[in-house]
Amino acid sequence: MKATLTAIAPAPVKPSAGNLAVCLEPCAWDRSNARRTFDAGVKKLYVAFDYANIPPGAHYERVWRLLGRGEWVRYDCTWPGPGTGTTDVTLTEPAGLHDGTWEVSIIVDGVTILQDTIFLAGNWDAWYPSGVFNTCFGKRASN
Repeated sequence: MKATLTAIAPAPVKPSAGNLAVCLEPCAWDRSNARRTFDAGVKKLYVAFDYANIPPGAHYERVWRLLGRGEWVRYDCTWPGPGTGTTDVTLTEPAGLHDGTWEVSIIVDGVTILQDTIFLAGNWDAWYPSGVFNTCFGKRASN
């Protein structure tokens, strides 16, 4: 009997993200200044996370929600690359961020690859949703 070899294509590597850090100042390389609880009314939070295998050109969304209140901002764009690395972004609200539990979701090609929460303690009820940005990293793209 003659043996037959059949080539098997490797399974595609799926996009992933993790190691979320949220900080009051730019997050340290070792994330030693990361926290999960902040004072409500804070105007800017610095966010860092690691990602891998996000193909340039993939549909990328980063969504911030205040649980019980709704979506506050959505970044909806085409991922520019590179495919693997660490990214640093900010969450900014000049009037101060509303108190409560905030959830961030990272979505690639319709699949949520990271979802995590932080808590803003206090009594601050400013609510000015930013809507949708058609860019990956802030500032609305001009039409």
